[in-house]
Amino acid sequence: VCAAASLHLAASARNCETYECMIFGNPLRDAITKTPVADRRSLIDGQLPLPGGPGLGIAIDEEAVKGLVAVTK
Repeated sequence: VCAAASLHLAASARNCETYECMIFGNPLRDAITKTPVADRRSLIDGQLPLPGGPGLGIAIDEEAVKGLVAVTK
């Protein structure tokens, strides 16, 4: 979620020339997002595309989140 918001902010800033983030695997991110953002598999010529769609352009797997919350209780 943070990477999606940061990418949108960076894209809207006229003076932002680079955006740096971790593109390595993140088990929590992979578990709760339907389409991961800031994932090395999504790089195009070394650049991350802006997520599309409503809001920040990401889809959260609500069932996966519920499962993680149940495990932590």
